[in-house]
Amino acid sequence: MNIEIKNLDNLTEDEKETFNRLVAKANKKSKVFKPEHRQEYFYIDSYADILNTAFYKDNTDKTRFELGNIFETKEQAEFAIDKQKVYTELKRYALEHNEEEIDWNDIDK
Repeated sequence: MNIEIKNLDNLTEDEKETFNRLVAKANKKSKVFKPEHRQEYFYIDSYADILNTAFYKDNTDKTRFELGNIFETKEQAEFAIDKQKVYTELKRYALEHNEEEIDWNDIDK
């Protein structure tokens, strides 16, 4: 959405500062990638294959976004697979090798 501003002279200095702050905030690119309607994105299927499709804001796309399974690039999806593999390996290792429960109230542990 583009807004045409013709005159800021009728604003107070405080209003101008607020306006400029809001414009800067509105123009700041989000760190979270959420595709626009029909924009291509990548996702990981249940076989760990990386596929691409267009974003149509349907339930499938919404669910993928909620689960963090929407990536701007194929490389980001590949990294997510590697990251999940490492996480799973560490979790399984901890489950196999940690015999005693951790008492989170004990500061020495």
